[in-house]
Amino acid sequence: PMSFPLVRFVVPATRAAAAKFSGSLVSRTFSIAAAQCSSRFFPKPSAFLGVGTGVRMLSTVPLRKPSLKEIDANPPPRDYCEMTNEQLIPFLAGEVHEAWCERLIREIMIVDNVNWDQANEKLQFIEADNKSFCTSIPLGYVACAPYAAGIALSISAAIISTPMVFDLTTASWFNENYVTADVAEAKDLETWLEGGSWTWSWVEPLLGRVSFFLFFFPFARN
Repeated sequence: PMSFPLVRFVVPATRAAAAKFSGSLVSRTFSIAAAQCSSRFFPKPSAFLGVGTGVRMLSTVPLRKPSLKEIDANPPPRDYCEMTNEQLIPFLAGEVHEAWCERLIREIMIVDNVNWDQANEKLQFIEADNKSFCTSIPLGYVACAPYAAGIALSISAAIISTPMVFDLTTASWFNENYVTADVAEAKDLETWLEGGSWTWSWVEPLLGRVSFFLFFFPFARN
């Protein structure tokens, strides 16, 4: 980042350089940079990208915009099924579920020697079969039990954590039965924020430890 004194000297020098190389690529770049620096100290990214100017920076050739005829002759992909294998790779790496489905459809096409529509029907059958397993008894319930328990526990903890910290009645009951910490004076518990300050002394270690515990799981996965 340029400081104000530096801008005072750089801007005139930049303008002088632009005048010296008038009509060249250097002139075009320096002129835009000088105008931006003199007004805001920091050049706008749009100035260097040529946005709205019709000129591509680092080139003296004007931008060539596609015509409607070109778009009609070679339309861009509007769905994953219209993408090439190479175009699908970034979406596969980004763990996009729809891209994974498209990749599986193409694998079915190769293995079963069928067209896209037939492979898509096979994919729908596989998906329906997987969902039917989740509702089967007892294997489906056993397989889905960890997910259901995790969802229920997470939602319950998120809801309960707020009154545990800021509700004096809930916090006093929990302290009496599980913490047994000294209760603050009545004058220090007049508002819900003061009650939160009292409960935070014994709630913070629990919440902090759980937060770090959950944080290191994705860290270990990566």
